[in-house]
Amino acid sequence: MRIIRATSDHVGDLLLLRTQLWPDCPEEKHRKEITEELADEESLPVFLAVDTDGTVIGFLEASVHPDLHGAPGGPVGYVEGLFVLAPHRRCGVGRALIQAAWLL
Repeated sequence: MRIIRATSDHVGDLLLLRTQLWPDCPEEKHRKEITEELADEESLPVFLAVDTDGTVIGFLEASVHPDLHGAPGGPVGYVEGLFVLAPHRRCGVGRALIQAAWLL
């Protein structure tokens, strides 16, 4: 498994994963958000976990907020979304995605 940054080539992969994480959100809204996020040079990268056969098996979306409500200290990183396909859970995929985001 390897962790990569998502590009516009991964819209379809992200769409499949996001609709499983947030099934009540319409597909077109997911597609719009994915496209905007990947096109925005200022946004944090979206990370993908890719299996040895090239299949995308998980993703992580992160953001930075200027502060944590009620606590001083400056910018705070947030995990906005983290999802791993069921057959790959409890194998360190989520941990690897968190580590990639943490290194930013």
